[in-house]
Amino acid sequence: MLGDSLTKHGRTWGNIDPEAEVLNHGVGGDTAGCVLRRLSRTTGLRPEWIFLLAGVNDLAQGFSPESVEEGHIKIWSAVASLSPESRLVVCSLLPMVESLFDWGPGTRLSNDLVRKANRLLGRAAENFRLDFLDLHPAFAEPDGSLRRDLTDDGVHLLGPAYPIWESLVRDFLSSKSSGGR
Repeated sequence: MLGDSLTKHGRTWGNIDPEAEVLNHGVGGDTAGCVLRRLSRTTGLRPEWIFLLAGVNDLAQGFSPESVEEGHIKIWSAVASLSPESRLVVCSLLPMVESLFDWGPGTRLSNDLVRKANRLLGRAAENFRLDFLDLHPAFAEPDGSLRRDLTDDGVHLLGPAYPIWESLVRDFLSSKSSGGR
């Protein structure tokens, strides 16, 4: 599991598959560029699967959805080069609660930016023949914001959110072992 603080706080990733070693390579505050700079620590382990969730910190710092896509493509290319046997799964960015989000002056983040980044990432992943795991719907209210029972600051997840994420990953892996792409 590779990404930023959302990944880092998933302390129970081992619940995805108790028979597999699931490592948490999440670092708080990481942007796509930060993930790229430390990627060799992950790829050096030659994991079978890499689930990547990164980009919300880029958006919060004022980078565009297109910049998030560019950062991801750099990561994807590096994974292909450094660990070609690893299967990379691109995870969508999660929704947020705009009324709760306040990281101070100069930060920008909105559900519109998240949705645009997800559209770009989904299309790019398809073009690169990568799997795209759309986490967004399972975490969203009907209005598209992050479910309030899953956050207290508008972005970060509370404990009850992680079993949802784990279940989505488990279902994805199950579909791949039963003959899916």
